[in-house]
Formats: sequence, structure tokens, C-alpha cells
Amino acid sequence: ELAIDILGDMIWNSTYQPSEVERERGVIIEEINMYEDNPMMHMEDLFEQTIYGDHPLGWLISGTRETMKAMSRTALLEFRKKTYRPDNMVVAVAGRFDPKQLDGFVHTHFGGAKHGVGRAPTFRRFSTKAAGPRVTVKQKETEQVQVALGVPAVSGTHRDLPALSLLGTILGGNMSSRLFMEVREKRGLAYFVRAGTGTYQDTGTFMVQAGLERIRIE
Repeated sequence: ELAIDILGDMIWNSTYQPSEVERERGVIIEEINMYEDNPMMHMEDLFEQTIYGDHPLGWLISGTRETMKAMSRTALLEFRKKTYRPDNMVVAVAGRFDPKQLDGFVHTHFGGAKHGVGRAPTFRRFSTKAAGPRVTVKQKETEQVQVALGVPAVSGTHRDLPALSLLGTILGGNMSSRLFMEVREKRGLAYFVRAGTGTYQDTGTFMVQAGLERIRIE
């Protein structure tokens, strides 16, 4: 119960001290800088921004430097009030425990009508629109060019996901995959090449990515 009590206290009673909010603001801006300085990781963000556009799935989890600088403590508290609430939460527990006793602990520390006001928000479903090819290019001084090519795909609960995941493994999931053998081993075009899926509740993507010299992009 102590662990559930502490977790509940963190969620419901955090003070969001102004000095701490300002300190964390700077930390997150540095996190944004870190990801942008790692093109292999940043490519995934650029790819999803291109696929999903101005939809929550296309927004950066970190936000931007501009939104981070403009975000107020009041806005944080309002967001917590709307989204961090019993009817919008899952409490996961693993290990040896008494289910009946645990149910009481969770209800005591996470239940009740005092948390949250109004209706819990719902997610915006994403619908794929055939808008033709889309290209995003970001210029940055690096020794290598990161390239990603992908398409909208199935959701995380779709019956075809196992087949698509297997395709990702065959094409670029390991050192014996077809892309690895053809692009790296036979042609020596890139050190890094991979393929795979990215899934959400209502949609997904399939992407091939590689890092290589500019003259070898074609």
C-alpha cells in the first residue's frame, strides 16, 4: 500500500513550485536539443510529422522550444485537472498481492469524484487522406544523411499487424534481413539500415530508414 500511497500523492498533491517549473523548462529544451543533434532518432519525429501532419500524433511529445517557453504553470495545472483523473487512468500492478486488498488500496488512493472536473477528454481518431507523396527535408551540418521512406499502415489491433511485423523483420529487422544483406553487405552503401512498423490505437506506419553519404542517396 505504501507504494500506491506515494504514487497517488505524487499525482494528486504535487505542488508544481514555480522555481521547479522554470528549472524543468530549461531541462526539456535541452532534451529537444539532444534529440535534434541525433539525426537517427530525430528522423522518427520528422517522419511522423510528415505522415500525421497537424494531428496530435504528428505533434512532438516534447513540444517545441517556442511552446515550452510560453507554457505557464497555470496551463500545466489545468491540463492535469482535465487529464489526470480516475476515469482516464490505468493503474498497473505486478507481483504477489491480494487482489481484493489491492482493489481497496487503489480505490482509496486513486478513486473518488474529487479528482477531475467535467468529462475526460477523448483522442482524435486519425484518418488517412490520399494526398499524394509528401517530402520533408531538414538541413543540418552532419557527416551522414538520414533517409526515411514510409507509408501509413495498420493499427496496433489490426488483424494484419503480425504479417506486417514479419515483413518488417524480413526486410530490415536484423543482420540477416534482405535490406541489410543487399544495401550494406553486397553494395556497401550504408552501415545502418532498418525497416519496421510503428503502431497506435487507430493507425500506424511502415518505414525504411538508412544513414549514408549524400552521394549515395540515389
